[in-house]
Amino acid sequence: MVKSRKTAPAKEQEIIAAAASLFKKKGYRATTLEDIAAAVGMLKGSLYYYIRSKEELLYLVVRDPIRQAYNKLEEIVNSDAPVTAKITQAIANHVVVFHQHYPHIAVYLHDFHNVMQKLQDNSIETPKEYRQLLAQLLQRGVDSGELRSDLDVTVASYAILGMCNWMYRWYKPEGHMSAEAIADVFTKLVLEGLQQST
Repeated sequence: MVKSRKTAPAKEQEIIAAAASLFKKKGYRATTLEDIAAAVGMLKGSLYYYIRSKEELLYLVVRDPIRQAYNKLEEIVNSDAPVTAKITQAIANHVVVFHQHYPHIAVYLHDFHNVMQKLQDNSIETPKEYRQLLAQLLQRGVDSGELRSDLDVTVASYAILGMCNWMYRWYKPEGHMSAEAIADVFTKLVLEGLQQST
């Protein structure tokens, strides 16, 4: 649990942002609490007013973006839109959240194994639950006839997430394509492979 969340939210957010940047640049294991303290103009000991450990700080870096991505995907899956529209929305949500919370999501994708237990202990959605939501959406498309009847939804859901998540290796917020444009490319690739041929 974070100490004194109400007393200094601005400083806490500054620490989280600095940690996200350093974890992305140097890696979680190579980044020290001294590095993070220096980045926000504090002594290492002062960090413990806001956090208990580096592991907790990694959890704070990824917590809110992961909740946002999962909650939005759940909302999309449970909406009344056609399945192909939901797939378009799901991919756009994934990519846009990645952009909005860069480098936080990039850190999560690279280092989620270091924070998985803490996510589970705090009832935060895991990658398995996120993929299961996507697989559920694809299965509805198969059942309704919108998607190919021979589609293996488990493999397809892993493939979609693999394509989207690999962005952490190459995406640059200042790059020549916007997040929305990247989502459009991904969506076309996915739907051309999933939809029934006419």
